[in-house]
Amino acid sequence: MMEKLTETYAYQKNDIFVAEILKRKHEGVYVELGSHKPVEGSNTYLLEKNYDWTGLSIDNNSQFVNMFNDVRKNKAILHDAVTFDYLNYFKENNFPKQIDYLSLDIDGNWTFDQTRERNNPLLGLIALPLNHYRFSIIHFEHDIGMNYKNEETRDAQREILSSLGYGLIQTNNTDDWWVDPTVIPWIEAREFCNFIHGHYKPLVSEPKTGAELVDNQPDLFETMINFE
Repeated sequence: MMEKLTETYAYQKNDIFVAEILKRKHEGVYVELGSHKPVEGSNTYLLEKNYDWTGLSIDNNSQFVNMFNDVRKNKAILHDAVTFDYLNYFKENNFPKQIDYLSLDIDGNWTFDQTRERNNPLLGLIALPLNHYRFSIIHFEHDIGMNYKNEETRDAQREILSSLGYGLIQTNNTDDWWVDPTVIPWIEAREFCNFIHGHYKPLVSEPKTGAELVDNQPDLFETMINFE
């Protein structure tokens, strides 16, 4: 039996979830919209460091990209994640049709001071070729806890991803976590979320679709993650 994985760099144990639910897969592939810092808070550093994952990391902040590229083996691209040509990039770099992991964490939505740029999280999701490529795991940051107006963004991405057959397994005041149930059984993913976080109420039964899980959100949203 493998020892419990405790090494983590992500703020919400996203990296542990991805590594464990995919059976510590080696040479997986990720797409990271919003690379930010190379190690602290990174959802992909553990995957690259311990399991030889490769992928696309993109950020529009040159300071973050330079910092990232000084440390990471897989380099980040300096570009606007909303306008990047993902379809051609995936084709030219032989990305698999079933990509292991999508981490979408890009700023530009409503903030505490009521300012707003573009709705970058939602526009970034729409920019991806979702009808041509699928993702086994998706972490989407909506930041509803930062401003209640971000509820519109959260709900819109739920409509998009549930309509594409993804299953919502966990939600909190910053992120929604999804899996492709054709690759990862929904109930297995859900139970593992309970295991690594331990603060969520289990659902009574497995929903047939992501949309049905969204209907059950009042129960899920009552208890937020308490990270120590």
